[in-house]
Amino acid sequence: MLDVTFDAAKYLGEARDKFYKEFNNTYMINTSKFEIKGASMKIIEIIKKIEQDSNCRLVKRITDFTSDLVLPKDLHYFFSNYDSLQMFLDKPYGIKIVSSNEFIPTSKRLYPEDDVIWEELEDDISNDWYLIAESEQINQYISIDMSKSHFGYCYDSFLETHATPGDSQIIAKSFTELLEHLYSSKGENWFWLAENFESYGDAYDDTN
Repeated sequence: MLDVTFDAAKYLGEARDKFYKEFNNTYMINTSKFEIKGASMKIIEIIKKIEQDSNCRLVKRITDFTSDLVLPKDLHYFFSNYDSLQMFLDKPYGIKIVSSNEFIPTSKRLYPEDDVIWEELEDDISNDWYLIAESEQINQYISIDMSKSHFGYCYDSFLETHATPGDSQIIAKSFTELLEHLYSSKGENWFWLAENFESYGDAYDDTN
């Protein structure tokens, strides 16, 4: 007589293990690349570290976020989930990531409407730069590029040198990278001025 004993638990366990093995081999899940709602796990990991740091103040968003602008995925994720972020404000180089309500063209934040500088900035590439971070007390601002050609690039927009060819250093190529560097510096320096920082060049390099 044939033995038809069926071990359901063993069968289900083997089927489950086979499924996950094939799933992993097929999709090669990697947390540095896997995306949640369009945002890479990298930005989520960084924000988690910041949230657990008592030297930072991260406020979660309680209202829905909408924008007329097309934003980089990581920045859209941040604005959709968080209202504000302050990092190391008790340190010499503490900084604030602006809220979605403060996300405006950097030049409009820095210059009055009747300033003569607007004549110089007409048709300038800096019109596509939006304020993403600031340390107002020491006149330090950071812009993020919304243009198609340099979408998501971040620039040093120090008050005295904002939108100045040769003094508009590219300090990160994404909001995620910017946030990672700002957090790693712990408010002790501007990371792009450190000797070991590998420069990406100047925002105006391609326009000369």
